[in-house]
Amino acid sequence: MRQNKESSFLGCKKGSIVIDSIFVVIILLILAFSWIFPNMILSDINDDLQDDEDLSSDTKETLKGNTEGMSGFGDGVFILAFILFWAMLLIASYNSDTHPIFFIFSIILMVFALIVVAVVGNAYEEVVTEEGPDEMVPLYPMTHWIMTHLLIAATVIMISVAIVLYGKPR
Repeated sequence: MRQNKESSFLGCKKGSIVIDSIFVVIILLILAFSWIFPNMILSDINDDLQDDEDLSSDTKETLKGNTEGMSGFGDGVFILAFILFWAMLLIASYNSDTHPIFFIFSIILMVFALIVVAVVGNAYEEVVTEEGPDEMVPLYPMTHWIMTHLLIAATVIMISVAIVLYGKPR
């Protein structure tokens, strides 16, 4: 049985640092927003239910605990996803068989990918500085740090993928 060593993280042929990295950045952006916005909604619902006189104090405490616990869990899930995506990119890069001549093209494409990453990072910052999401940001410190330093994180990821992809012995 022959093992296919030419597929990357997304199943594309050969090592595609740029496509894989942009894919991971977009997934991380979606994951960050998928925790912040539902937490905003849950917080508003919790505030309304805390003012409801028909609910018992035990119910109100349970709802408050669930609302506060969601942010820590979401922050941990985001960091876990970030680390796992990075590891999967490194593994896919190691299993990809690429000729070193493509390193120059990868560097050029990485510059364009970093421009996209900068736009995505700026979009995140614009959204979370608006009224509403800005109240939820302190509840997600690790997510917020990664997303505000997304350009640096993506640069480190792309360089590590390039080292693994082109630095292995032939």
